[in-house]
Amino acid sequence: MSMMQPVGQWEAAYDAGVPRHLTYPGLPLHSLLERTAREHPETVATVFGGPVSKLCIDSALCYREVDELADRFAAGLQRLGVQKGDRVALVLPNCPQFVYSFFGALKAGAVVVPTNPLYTVRELHNQLADSGARVVVVLSRLYPQVAEAATGTSVERIVVTNVKEHFPAALRVLFTLVRERKEGHRVDLRRDPRAMWLRDLLIDSAARVPVDVAPADLAVLQYTGGTTGVPKGAMLSHRALVANVHQCEAWHAAVETGDRILAIMPFFHVYGLTVVMNLAVLNAMTMVLIPRPDLRHIFLATEKHRPRFFPGAPRIYILLNQARDLAKYDLRSIEWFLSGSAPLPVEVMRRFEDLTGGKVLEGYGLTEAAPVTHSNPREGVRKPGSVGIPVPDVDCKIVDIETGTREVGAGEAGELCLRGPNLMDGYWQRPDETAATLRDGWL
Repeated sequence: MSMMQPVGQWEAAYDAGVPRHLTYPGLPLHSLLERTAREHPETVATVFGGPVSKLCIDSALCYREVDELADRFAAGLQRLGVQKGDRVALVLPNCPQFVYSFFGALKAGAVVVPTNPLYTVRELHNQLADSGARVVVVLSRLYPQVAEAATGTSVERIVVTNVKEHFPAALRVLFTLVRERKEGHRVDLRRDPRAMWLRDLLIDSAARVPVDVAPADLAVLQYTGGTTGVPKGAMLSHRALVANVHQCEAWHAAVETGDRILAIMPFFHVYGLTVVMNLAVLNAMTMVLIPRPDLRHIFLATEKHRPRFFPGAPRIYILLNQARDLAKYDLRSIEWFLSGSAPLPVEVMRRFEDLTGGKVLEGYGLTEAAPVTHSNPREGVRKPGSVGIPVPDVDCKIVDIETGTREVGAGEAGELCLRGPNLMDGYWQRPDETAATLRDGWL
């Protein structure tokens, strides 16, 4: 299965219309948002609110509005002194603020450090310290932990946002009266000179200063345990992320403008970042944002918004299989259920498909590849329990574990090696681990 061998066996398994090789635009990642906002300005980009409140009312932002907010965020960062190459950490769940802060930071030439909001103070501190982040954007409920974690790091400013900022008006009032203080969303920033509200950063209408960002420039530091278990930042360039989202688009050729995608997978994880957010932006899809999924939220959001795509993970499918009231809800709008981030037990897949009538596509990837490298085909032969076949422009081989260089024969155990345009540049400030992981262009 290496590029040294004929790859006709892969092409024969591809769905009709999926090319073996792609042409990639030589543009930075944020250009995808700018193009979509220009070509589909009024297409809804995000819907948000209902899943947080358990009420069926949402607010929407169109792509024009998301791009305008990203521009204002970029200008705000520049007023704070952020320059090209500076790191900006996002400690946010799936919410509109993540989307426009992510692309706004890229427009300012910054490097985004997606950060798990569920991290402990120690874990937050270690990631902020290792990345050298100068600015952190955080949900108000998590501000106390981030304020503590940022002490002794390079963090100069903490930009705080309330989850209610993009709620519809009625829900925002209800949330303020009933839940804001009780759940810790209301915080006082006056004693922290580092802290400011995101809404204040966005209020100035001054234009951002254009920054020359090349495809080879670093876009994201995505932290991972990798092959050693020690958290380290995988350096993902604009080129790698643009390549991988185009690889995903080619594989899921049925994607259309205005399609809805259920955003359950967290954007701070590279699976959610590429397969949900970036894929949606590339294709002018509508993201149904669910910041903290539970079964009821998933069911209600699906019934109301009728998504076609449902990227998930094995734990979600296991929970859905166990839901007593699954049959009460109409999930028939979903044409494609995707599974990644961990192996999906075959019995879980088969039971879920029996219960819903849907089709689950299992794939494989890793943070160091931005992340998608393999998938089962949409229309062709699926092999339950397998990772599928390489996506366009990804080559792979299996080598023996002892030397790491000898290719093994069919049926022999070994280690999977990959190469393609979506690979990382290396591990942040870890040259030895980079050299051990990337060899002669192979991961």
